[in-house]
Amino acid sequence: TNCLGGKIMTSYRERVKVGTKFYLHLLYIFAITMLAGACVLGFLWFWLSDYERKSPEGSLHIYLNNIRKGNYSELYEESKNVFYQLNDEETYAQYLEQTYQNVDLSKAGFVKLSYSDNVFSYYDIIVDGDYVASLQSTKADDGKRYYVRTNFNQYNYFFEKFNDASSIKVNGLELIGNISPTDNMESRLFEGSNTPNDIMVTRYYLDNILKEPKVTTDDPDSVVVKDLANNVYYIGNKPDKEMLTTYEDLIYKVATTYCKYITKDAMYYEIRRLLYPNTTFQEALSTFENTWFTDHQSIEFKNVKIFDVMEFDEGFIGSISFDYVVIADDEVSKTYTSTYQLTFMNRYGQYLASNLKIGE
Repeated sequence: TNCLGGKIMTSYRERVKVGTKFYLHLLYIFAITMLAGACVLGFLWFWLSDYERKSPEGSLHIYLNNIRKGNYSELYEESKNVFYQLNDEETYAQYLEQTYQNVDLSKAGFVKLSYSDNVFSYYDIIVDGDYVASLQSTKADDGKRYYVRTNFNQYNYFFEKFNDASSIKVNGLELIGNISPTDNMESRLFEGSNTPNDIMVTRYYLDNILKEPKVTTDDPDSVVVKDLANNVYYIGNKPDKEMLTTYEDLIYKVATTYCKYITKDAMYYEIRRLLYPNTTFQEALSTFENTWFTDHQSIEFKNVKIFDVMEFDEGFIGSISFDYVVIADDEVSKTYTSTYQLTFMNRYGQYLASNLKIGE
């Protein structure tokens, strides 16, 4: 009996020993398999991620994923690799947030636009059949990835150069030779003269500027003037002191005579002799009906300021602001706060007003 019991115990211990070795071996195989699988999956993940970065469509998905995560600082830096960036980071981030808010970007589809070329590709983002925004992408110099930015070309600014000034800065960056490519430049007629004269200017065009830019020049003989009615900046000659006085006198005379004509304090012939003939401005005043204006006793011009005077070969541009006070009697008066921008053209040696724009 003892021998039998001893054999049974020995057999049990041997089976336990064999079973332990089997399970340890099985665990070892399982661990190796899991490790190999993790390596394969890791390699596949890195390969797919690398492939996604190196493919145009994949880079678009990465971009929208960063939008969803709110990685605006990263997107701001990335945008600089696509094209010039003339916005500060806060303004740029606010625009992206407003553009993509309440949009389910997980449903986004892309439509490649026909004007894409070998350098830049353009895509419309479509969600549930609706247009959301446009994207612009370009391949990195090392060819390892694509950079993407949101293309908001509804914000356009133009810069018209009348002289040879080479130093023009937009938000601190040089316009010429730095941020303005050749296809964003053209030679064209200066439409602001409002005359048939062939006045040629060099016009530069920039988009993707979200708020009013700061435009300056380091050229001491040049000045930058903003058009009151449009997103256009003029770069021309700075008048010397003598000519500046002449220009300011003309600006004041035309602006005040214009106001007096509107309020029946001047006759048409008084404003007519100051105007360039056969312009839209002159024709509009010739048919202007001023008989509606209320009778009054006197008028006054207060707080007059003349500014932004720029000359070019054929004329000059200048602005004036003032309070025009119309007095009916000692107790009744009306004040009109006005800002005008006037263009003057030289006609037979005399400067005549060819255009007037009203500012806010």
